[in-house]
Amino acid sequence: TAQPVSNVIIKGKGAQTTATASLRTSNAHDETDLFAGDKSKIIVTKEDLAGINLTANEAHRRIAELKMHRSELRERLHRYQVDFTRTNNRKIKYHKDIAPVEKEYQRYKEIKVEITRLEAYLSARGAN
Repeated sequence: TAQPVSNVIIKGKGAQTTATASLRTSNAHDETDLFAGDKSKIIVTKEDLAGINLTANEAHRRIAELKMHRSELRERLHRYQVDFTRTNNRKIKYHKDIAPVEKEYQRYKEIKVEITRLEAYLSARGAN
């Protein structure tokens, strides 16, 4: 089952539900952690949800797949972060510091948005 979505804001009028999730991010990264700088809220509009054409079971299955992929990416990014700190004697601070893993980091953020979008979809359907 999907976890409750606490960092999602669903905007729109009426009971209709529609679709595209976006993630607002800042270019600044927290010195401590690749993941800590990404504290922005994910905003899902009702229009965003309209484009989802899945059954509840399909949505739950897709969420599980995405969470597994997100976990793998998080491990890789964490290993990079630890290695970077060990090699450079400092924590990640600048955008250039993540250049070698930028694609993985971007995919990690995209997966977070998609998971949130699907969880909001299930929540709007009353299927959790």
